[in-house]
Amino acid sequence: MPKRFQSRLASEMKAFMRFKQGLGQSYERGGHALRSFDRYIAKHDLGGGPLDWPTMVSGWLSRRPMRKSNSVAQDMAALRQFCLFRRRSDPGGFVPDSDWIPPATGAKFVAYPLSPLEVAELIRRTQDLEDLPLRRSGIRALLCMLYSTGLRLGEALHLRCTDVDWKERCFFIRMSKGRSRRVPFRVDLLKELNKYREERRRHVPETSNSFLLCRADGSAYSVPSASVTIRQLMRQAGFKPPQGRLGPRPHDLRHAFANERLRRWYQTGADLQRRLPDLSVYLGHQNLLGTEIYLKARPELLRMASRRMAMRFKGTEQ
Repeated sequence: MPKRFQSRLASEMKAFMRFKQGLGQSYERGGHALRSFDRYIAKHDLGGGPLDWPTMVSGWLSRRPMRKSNSVAQDMAALRQFCLFRRRSDPGGFVPDSDWIPPATGAKFVAYPLSPLEVAELIRRTQDLEDLPLRRSGIRALLCMLYSTGLRLGEALHLRCTDVDWKERCFFIRMSKGRSRRVPFRVDLLKELNKYREERRRHVPETSNSFLLCRADGSAYSVPSASVTIRQLMRQAGFKPPQGRLGPRPHDLRHAFANERLRRWYQTGADLQRRLPDLSVYLGHQNLLGTEIYLKARPELLRMASRRMAMRFKGTEQ
């Protein structure tokens, strides 16, 4: 993202940023909003007269209709501070009223448990990632781990080679959410990880303290970096819109794991009352209340539950 201001307000915006930083504030979020407004003006201002502030501000705020109200409110607050700063030298300068700022509401995410076919499509699309050493194979291995075990993204990225028991097929998760746990995994995930390890050895020596998932220089992927890549794959697959926060999140792979585990238990006729505590421990929750938010009544699950109920009561109708 360009750091320089380029519109007719460039000098005033620079002065405002110096003022904020002189107060000891990094002002990163506000600076991001101002640069966005600056680019909008540079693109839409025809010049030749006074700046049409109300039109520019309303157009800038509505440039992406799907944005959360919190994001719009933060952008508007930064712009209002800038306008109040301008009034020091221009007493008649435009300042948007406080009612231009939409009421801030808490973000409410709706979980999107991806289906097995959707997860398979994400994994397939790792082939299209930029051809950097270990990136394609590393992100593929990460997706397989998240969906096969329900690990949190940070838990998977912080695993070191010493945390994996290859014989017993088990991850050791160190102090996540206040507790440590062991997470067994299946043979099919072992095969995927062994393929990744073969590729990894060409670039990074495998020592006990090295990160399992790493870049070619041995450094770990950061959670924000891996999250951006997974969201990119979701957008390319059409699961998320091109911009905005709607649609599935990387964390929804954990939801997908929990729902698929529930579906398979239903399919095999398992006693869910006995098995749900096992799932809770596996996911690293203190109790079932933390697990409940991951379990959604999807249509296929409801159909299986309905069939099981019908068969149960059919045997009692005599």
